[in-house]
Amino acid sequence: MAENKRERTTEVELVSGEKVVVRAIPPFLSYRVLQDIPLPDVPTMEIASELPGGGAQTFENPDDPEYKKELVEANQRRADAANDMTWLYGLPGVFPPEDDDWKEAISMISPDFKWREDELGRRLDYIEYVFFSNSEDLGRVRKALAEMNASEEVTPEMLRAAEEAFRSKVQGNKSNESGPNESEESSE
Repeated sequence: MAENKRERTTEVELVSGEKVVVRAIPPFLSYRVLQDIPLPDVPTMEIASELPGGGAQTFENPDDPEYKKELVEANQRRADAANDMTWLYGLPGVFPPEDDDWKEAISMISPDFKWREDELGRRLDYIEYVFFSNSEDLGRVRKALAEMNASEEVTPEMLRAAEEAFRSKVQGNKSNESGPNESEESSE
């Protein structure tokens, strides 16, 4: 495995002898991708108090079946998005051939296979179902990515950018909690 430290890429030799360039994933890119798929809010339930004076107390209910289902679905979407990001960013030189002959064998085995229609989806289908034709190649690429990403230095500039993004998000949430702004009030 030959590594280019400046560009944060490395070359991985596949079982076939073919070499593929693998690029390190920027530390905050994964975070950004996952941030776009929020987890569901934990539902609450009210329990009436049997104490004098009555009233009710509100508790989070993480055991709610609908919430559990939504949480599993959100986590699956997040895992899929992280995986897609890894292949699209981490394998910059891997693209499907222009023709669709590579789909033929899979379509014969699974006639109802749902191919993704857009260009990114087509590329992902090719990477997942053809390019990684064996688990050895998948393991080699994953290992190279893990090694490069584990050694990624977090620079002061990266920390400042993350801090700024966090602050702007927090400030955005505070402004949403403060009520309607003037333009919302005037449009009513």
